[in-house]
Amino acid sequence: MADLLSNDTDLEMEKYLEAETLSFAGLDPAIVKNKQSIFNPETKTNEILTPMNKGGYFKIGEEPVEVMSEAPKQPAMPSENTDQIPLDLAAQEVAEYAKQLQQDPRVTSFQQELESAGYTGEQIEAGMNLMNPAQETASVQPMTQEELATAIANGEPMIGSYDPTLREEGVVAIKSFAIDLAVNGLRDELLETNPNLTEEQIQQEIDARMPEFENNAGVYSNMFFGTGNPLGVGIADFATAGVMDMQEGARMFSQGRDRGEGGDVGKRALGAALMLAGAAEATGVGYGFGKLLKRGIKIIEPKILNMGNVVKERLNQPGEMPTVGMFGGNFQNMFLGPGQKRSFYVTARAGGEQNINSINRVQEISKSKGNKRVKIEDLADYFEENHLQIHGRKLNPDVDEDFNLAADAAADEILYQMDQAVNGVGWYDKDVKRTFSLMAKTPGLEELADNETLRVIWSAIAAPTSIGNKVNNNTRAATAAFLQYLKTGKVPINPPLKGATTEGISGAGWGLKQQSVAAGMKVISYLIDTKGPEGFADWWLSPHTLAEITAVRKAAGLSSGPVGVGGGKDSVHLGAMVLGDKTGPYSLNINGYEGTTKDIWFSRSYNRHFGNMKNPDGSVAGQPRNQVERRRMEQFTLKVIDNLEGLGLSEQDAQAVLWFYEQGLFTDLGVVSRPGSFSQAMEKISNELRSGVRASDENKIGTESATAEISRFRSVSQPKRTVRSTRRNQQVDGETSNTYARESGEGSEGNGLLVLNPNEKTQVIYNKSNLALPKISETKASDTANQYNLDMTNAMSNHEFAAQVEIKSAEDLANSRLFRTENGSGFAIKSDGDIVAVFQSATENQSVGYAMIQAAVEAGGRKLDAFETFLPGIYETAGFRPVARLGWSDEVAPPNWNKETFKDFNNGEPDVVFYVYDPDYFGGATDVVKFNSYDEAVAAQEKEISRLRETIDGY
Repeated sequence: MADLLSNDTDLEMEKYLEAETLSFAGLDPAIVKNKQSIFNPETKTNEILTPMNKGGYFKIGEEPVEVMSEAPKQPAMPSENTDQIPLDLAAQEVAEYAKQLQQDPRVTSFQQELESAGYTGEQIEAGMNLMNPAQETASVQPMTQEELATAIANGEPMIGSYDPTLREEGVVAIKSFAIDLAVNGLRDELLETNPNLTEEQIQQEIDARMPEFENNAGVYSNMFFGTGNPLGVGIADFATAGVMDMQEGARMFSQGRDRGEGGDVGKRALGAALMLAGAAEATGVGYGFGKLLKRGIKIIEPKILNMGNVVKERLNQPGEMPTVGMFGGNFQNMFLGPGQKRSFYVTARAGGEQNINSINRVQEISKSKGNKRVKIEDLADYFEENHLQIHGRKLNPDVDEDFNLAADAAADEILYQMDQAVNGVGWYDKDVKRTFSLMAKTPGLEELADNETLRVIWSAIAAPTSIGNKVNNNTRAATAAFLQYLKTGKVPINPPLKGATTEGISGAGWGLKQQSVAAGMKVISYLIDTKGPEGFADWWLSPHTLAEITAVRKAAGLSSGPVGVGGGKDSVHLGAMVLGDKTGPYSLNINGYEGTTKDIWFSRSYNRHFGNMKNPDGSVAGQPRNQVERRRMEQFTLKVIDNLEGLGLSEQDAQAVLWFYEQGLFTDLGVVSRPGSFSQAMEKISNELRSGVRASDENKIGTESATAEISRFRSVSQPKRTVRSTRRNQQVDGETSNTYARESGEGSEGNGLLVLNPNEKTQVIYNKSNLALPKISETKASDTANQYNLDMTNAMSNHEFAAQVEIKSAEDLANSRLFRTENGSGFAIKSDGDIVAVFQSATENQSVGYAMIQAAVEAGGRKLDAFETFLPGIYETAGFRPVARLGWSDEVAPPNWNKETFKDFNNGEPDVVFYVYDPDYFGGATDVVKFNSYDEAVAAQEKEISRLRETIDGY
């Protein structure tokens, strides 16, 4: 199959067959459009090439090169001591000298020649203005409405003249841009029509319309560049409104070209988008597509303009490596204007000005070693050699100036990669979700459709099996091991036999580093065995001390703590870091948690920017050399993101884009390395597993899985996992690790009021998840009830969802026990253990909801009730199990209830759910009995509390 992200032998064969067809066709170079001329130094001729549909070029002829009969006339040399002559005289000399240089074909840069001649920057600027007095103010005039319509009808470009060599790659980028606009527009249109649509339903509609979007985007991007008249329209066919949008887009586009050095990239991008939308509407054929494009433009306009500001700011930075930003690289002349330089390793990419020289030098290095083909080590030698030529020395990552210089170059590479059809953005998020969607439709993996716990387990297994494996092999090994787990309930800790097919998946071995893979699998196996699947998922994605993480590894049979995870035994890290600083973040990234995975490709990229790719023993560094370098790598990613703030990249997105860039660079310079994706690997696995299904079962599986969609994807927040994981640890460790400790029943004034002090270790863990664990003190209800009522009323006065919380009167509160945090939040407990009047003060700087409910339990709270909105998520996380529910009633609804405000919860009519505290409950109950009256529901609640008191000591 053709595969954009891996080696594609089918595509290469198609290219070969197309070339063979062209060779028999006997094309006449004189009538072929879009041809290119490339000088061949061996034959001293220009070879005429035509682009092939499948990529690449085919030679269709030659033409002689005109050879000069005599050397060009040497330009007159300027005066000596140019910096001493008056500015007006120097300007005249510069202008005259520049005119002479203009006639010399050997001169590639006026600026360099004039600087070499000794002229100052001020003199050069004055001279160039004298030579072209209208240069600063001249404007690239946009095409008129009639000119635009005529150009499209005649198959000419919508943007006027441009470098035709940009067309092929430009069409790809414009097409991708148009598809993104249409998708954004469709999403907005769907939500406007039906705000209650789920993400899965929206994605279904997008997927259904994608073939239409791809076709239309291809047609109109070709029209943009003047590749014929694909719609066959004439001038009379154009609708006025659409042509006016095209004219407005052309005006913005031309204005963007005029706005100083580098122009206004954001305005050019918006202008191009509006021209596309206008063309779609004007031709009538794509009217609906044009409307979606215009919706998409409105949505992303702020981001595009911000990207333009980012690019402009970077262009104004000193140095020789300004970046070009959105639509750079392929669109450099079109969107940015000629003359802007990219960082060296961008220009060294395929099609760049340095590419051929770089390839030749790499091959020289390889041949000097006797290698038959270029190896990774040869590229590393070239990178270090070239780095010294550029900088004269290695850059020191501990010196801010050097560090920033390297981060600037990496930012430029991200900007280049962002322009590619497959750029790596969303690799973790979009690709992971698509991967799980494919699994949900695959025999044996259907449970992944709605089981987030199993998805976390797969992500964990994917981490150790990534060691030494590319994405395709990683996906196969992880999925085969996961299928074994589903079948046996045990995570395999021994690698499959070489060449064996595991659970129907071929090539699912653990690679060359089986021992390292097995170590990680042992840890995962131990955790699932001891904590259960759900306990494992909570532990894996919540914070723990390094001491606890190390203890888990040793209990699993390993001899040491996790490699690369520092900070001391009391430092706090997410559970997945039990696998170490490389594969731990990899699993976290799959689950949407940010972090830098310091794997072999990131290490290569990082070290290339500092000219330090080799270890002392001559090997190519494939991981951090020490703790200091690990931390600096993390800071490097954050610095690059900071440089590109307007792009809104997450840490995992930035890393994925750099991965894709680095592998593309290695490929372009001679070592083929294609970025892979989980989803493409999973698609092949799915086909393999389906091929083993009996024909009689195929229709049944197809029917059951055709509508399978991922539900509750990443629906459990880190705070929830942290609270649940901490509660499970407390069940094992006993009272010494309780969230709150009762201070001997005496208040600070010796008045018998309870003080609840937070467990210090738990407080550190909670803070890592942005949860507060404050000290909570009981107050004398008779003295503080009025103030409590006033404080709660004020806190709820501006709260959007205040109607779901009952504000108890001062009289009711005076008959309850009242508890307050130091920042003014509070809860009350009635004499029967009912927890009421819970509220968070506006002065809290972190969420205290989970902490207050846990403190209420410690103080004797045993039951509560609530509308089934988002609050039950907090209560169930803290251990409150639903035992009864009561249907909605307009008659007894709160007087300030607004159904539109609560429309996401049963269309504004949620049930009331009754809960009891159960220390063994961690969520998930679905069989909750529904009663017809409030009294019946309360009776069921009391009955369950009585049962728990009989079975649990100290309840």
